[in-house]
Amino acid sequence: MTKLINKDEESIKLWFTLDRKLSGLVLFNIISDYDLSTNTIQLPPARQENERFVLFEITDELAELNDGLYTYQLEDSNGELESGNMKIQSSNLGQNTETNEFNFDGDDEFAVYED
Repeated sequence: MTKLINKDEESIKLWFTLDRKLSGLVLFNIISDYDLSTNTIQLPPARQENERFVLFEITDELAELNDGLYTYQLEDSNGELESGNMKIQSSNLGQNTETNEFNFDGDDEFAVYED
């Protein structure tokens, strides 16, 4: 399942269902599906952890990423824990910031949307 993340939130909660307990340092690798650039975030200690899921909470680590589709890999000192897909978006994704309407000959109207 693709995770949907709003990067404009002050605090981003990352929930994962894992097959084993965490061991050591946990890294969150993010690979852009567009240009294959990689960002690695060292996750803080899990905010909540039990036999079913683990919760991490991060702030501001995703702000510099562009809106789009990404592949993620969660790994610790024993190897990969989970991998999957996520969509990162800002609050104004898809909202038009400027609208220009042109009327050239009176019959046809053109609307140009610039995002």
